[in-house]
Amino acid sequence: MKDREKNTMLSDAMIIYRKEIRNLIKDKRTLFATLILPLLLMPVIFIGMDTVMGRQMDQVREKTYTLVIRNNDDPQLIAVIEQQLFIDIIDEPVVGSLIIEFPNGYSMGDETDVNIYYDSTSQSITFASERLIRALQEYDRILANKKLTEFDLDLESLYTIKTFRVDTAPEESQGTEFLVMMVPYLIIIYTFAGAMSVGIDTTAGEKERGSISIILVNQISRTSIALGKVCYVLSMGVASSIMTFSGLLIAFTATGGLMGESSFSGFAASSLVILLLVLIFTSMLAASIIVLLGSLAKTVKEATSYVMPIYIIVVLLGVLTMSLDPSSKPLLFLIPFLNSIILMKGAILGNATLLQLLLTVISLSVVISLLIIATSKLYNSERILDSAVN
Repeated sequence: MKDREKNTMLSDAMIIYRKEIRNLIKDKRTLFATLILPLLLMPVIFIGMDTVMGRQMDQVREKTYTLVIRNNDDPQLIAVIEQQLFIDIIDEPVVGSLIIEFPNGYSMGDETDVNIYYDSTSQSITFASERLIRALQEYDRILANKKLTEFDLDLESLYTIKTFRVDTAPEESQGTEFLVMMVPYLIIIYTFAGAMSVGIDTTAGEKERGSISIILVNQISRTSIALGKVCYVLSMGVASSIMTFSGLLIAFTATGGLMGESSFSGFAASSLVILLLVLIFTSMLAASIIVLLGSLAKTVKEATSYVMPIYIIVVLLGVLTMSLDPSSKPLLFLIPFLNSIILMKGAILGNATLLQLLLTVISLSVVISLLIIATSKLYNSERILDSAVN
């Protein structure tokens, strides 16, 4: 008997689920914003950023800068600077020019302080000042070498240690710094964004339209209605998150990393599985929260005001992960959303563990179950019908 009731409840929930899907398919704008836009938006954003920043860097590199050099007329200094920048040497400064000032009475090889005057409000001038610092460091090396040649030495012979950085991270994790910073936040943001519009519309939105009253008085159990709506919002959240993630990978692969500075070559299969599981459970959590809060609210505006604080808290939790070492604090994987962000970062780096995954899945499953039970009880109470009528 219990099995029959359970099957009936699930069957009724699927009726509600299919109804919501049909309504979504009819709403082309919402369908586009939920599924297609995230896939297109990420490549547009990152390829656009990469193109614009690349052009800006080309412009500042190719620009000719006016430069005043005071108290040093060494041609070798000018030659070193010209290796870093295109310059036009002038006698007196004008607007936008740079100044290198040696002290009065400076003689080549003296120990001294050199000032570089520049306008920090200009991005190109700031770039040029950094290049001038490099040039002066190289010029200093040349002067030091000249002194050492008097003793039949050279500067390189004074350096006894050569340092090399060897990346010991797995090959699939190398070059993923940018992904570690951006992917978890973007997925969390679009998990909420994708689920929020459809979740609030199918709950508080139906109350405003008055259509929820018709559903509630049908023969379908209210528990089935609650489950159907949660499944519907969950599906949209998961789909939106996957499309966002796919769009981000397309953008990252197309640009080779922002400004082409990454050696990112893809994820290991285990990392993709972990990311997919985290996506599903995080979307389920977001969907459960949104459906419950949307069901409590009487209007779309009120529902949005309920969801936004949760959304902000989740973003703040993500910021906390910047300085956390999850390997020494396994209890962090019991905190909803925080565990999702940390585990996604671990998956991208290739150091996520089975224990971390189990703790995260168990934690999120418990919270999701409690939220669904709370939503079911709300739909089975008269409060949901009263708020819809009022």
